[in-house]
Amino acid sequence: MGQMILVIGGSASGKSAFAEKLAKERESGGKIYIATMKPCDAECKERIRKHRERRKEADYETVECFGRSLMEARRDKHAGKTGLFECMSNYASNVMFGDYDPFHAVTFTKEKLQSLSEEMVSELSALNDRLEELIIVTNDVFSDGNVYDEMTMSYLALLGLCNQKLADKADQVYEVVCGIAVRCR
Repeated sequence: MGQMILVIGGSASGKSAFAEKLAKERESGGKIYIATMKPCDAECKERIRKHRERRKEADYETVECFGRSLMEARRDKHAGKTGLFECMSNYASNVMFGDYDPFHAVTFTKEKLQSLSEEMVSELSALNDRLEELIIVTNDVFSDGNVYDEMTMSYLALLGLCNQKLADKADQVYEVVCGIAVRCR
């Protein structure tokens, strides 16, 4: 089992740049970038472009995982590499809303959210087992104090459960604020 590192921060906090710096410092048998953001609109496409531009010199193989399964990233050819997983927030959205049908409302009970979080963390643990190291980027979206609609609150609960479980499993945890990384563990 490889080492797991969790990097958490708010929007535009510098968490991705810090995670990329960590990956760059590693001397494993190569690097893979596990991309979870679907290029679904202009804003997403621009964010993807910026991330690609920032890592173009870093010699990553990009693996796109837009669904529940991370099987593509677990292939034998990636064994022993350093993986940069970007990011839990998009992955949670993909899992929660991937099969979403607005005409058939889904209720996300506490039990359902717990089950989904266990499934997601299990996928990441299986990926971690194949890699030398897995660096997971996630968002801190919990400090605005707002109350949202039920679906958004369910999404936040799912992401929170995943973050807690991953922080518990991780060998190292960093919080990035204003471009400054603070090691929590």
